[in-house]
Amino acid sequence: MPATARPTSWRASSTRFREQLIEPGLTFGAGVMMAGTEVAFDPAEGSGTAAGKNNVIPPQAMARGDLRALTAEQRDRARSRMREIAAKSLPGTSATITLSEAYPPMAATPANEALLEMYSQLSVELGWRAVKAGNPETRGAGDVQFAAPYAAGLDGLGATGGGAHSPLEYLHPESIEKNAIRAALMIYRLTR
Repeated sequence: MPATARPTSWRASSTRFREQLIEPGLTFGAGVMMAGTEVAFDPAEGSGTAAGKNNVIPPQAMARGDLRALTAEQRDRARSRMREIAAKSLPGTSATITLSEAYPPMAATPANEALLEMYSQLSVELGWRAVKAGNPETRGAGDVQFAAPYAAGLDGLGATGGGAHSPLEYLHPESIEKNAIRAALMIYRLTR
């Protein structure tokens, strides 16, 4: 069946995550998708194989992705909804979803915001711009997320650039020195 002739139910089912999991601070996406008559994926290597012919409808498909939330409650709510959506397969199909966590959620807290205010003020005192929190929906994951339940913390204090995780990724070399100075002075102030 040509792509333009797909039944309406297919179109509706293929967009349920995007339609039913919209919340501020919640992001998800498939980083790897494969389909074919046979599919094999090695998560440790981040690679796989898919075999098949171009004149058959692939009987197997897999997607592997990332889910990020600001709080454990938001993460749990999204996971529950994802399971509900995956359980409602189209006739003649079945789907399973497996969820695991690579990085825990990290919500903004008054203690984190106080650290950011101190860091921003330090930046202004150095004659540089004020530092604002990034949009949670465009930030990446950080190791500080593992310590967040136990201590206040900041992330994203390293070098800056753009095009993250793409062939067009770049770095602003001058940001290395500037951000190292800010971080060193912040550590100094926190220890005095």
